[in-house]
This record gives sequence, C-alpha cells and structure tokens, in this order.
Amino acid sequence: MTPRHVQYDSIDTLSYLGYSEREATFLYTVALYSGYFLRRQFNFSVRRHLGSAAVGFLAKAKRAGHIREVQCDAGRLLCQLYARWLYRIGGKRIRRTAAQRAHRKSAAGSSCSTTS
Repeated sequence: MTPRHVQYDSIDTLSYLGYSEREATFLYTVALYSGYFLRRQFNFSVRRHLGSAAVGFLAKAKRAGHIREVQCDAGRLLCQLYARWLYRIGGKRIRRTAAQRAHRKSAAGSSCSTTS
C-alpha cells in the first residue's frame, strides 16, 4: 500500500471552527493575500450593506483569537489575522518582507493602535 498525501478543504476546516461558509471563504481569502481587511470588505464579500453579519463575525473571530483590531483615526478599524495557523490553512508560509515590517511599525507609530 502506498502512502497518500491527504488533501483537505480549507473552507471546511474553517467551517468546522464555527464559521459560516461565507465567513470561512472570506477568512481564507484574507489569509491568501495581505492578512488585513476592513469591515466594509467583509460586508462586500457577503453581499451585505450594513447589519449584524459583520458584527457577529468580528465578535466571533476576536473571541477565538483569530483576528485583532487596529483602531485608526476617523473611527476606522483595520482588522488583522492574528492566528498564524490561519495562514497555513491557506497554504501560505508566513514570511514578512521588510515592507510589511515597516507597515506594521508605521501603523503602530501613527494614529492606529492595536486592540484585542
């Protein structure tokens, strides 16, 4: 018998953690790209203009320790994937470039501050 490489569906893995399919798809997409998102991007992704969908998603993800919020001026919240394993689900290895490290430092030094 030959060993087989096990394939799994990243969306199913996130759904198993309590996220809806739409929420899991959004988290997967964020992990694949920058790791940062705005609430309006989530609303656009799930085709909602306003409402409790984003509030519930953000509360769930914060409670689980999967994201953290960076408070910026003018009432803007920037969300960052905080759980490193979320990046691995997407098959992305985390290697921060110098530009990403500089972005994090500039966000910390500007009018944005990290909240849990």
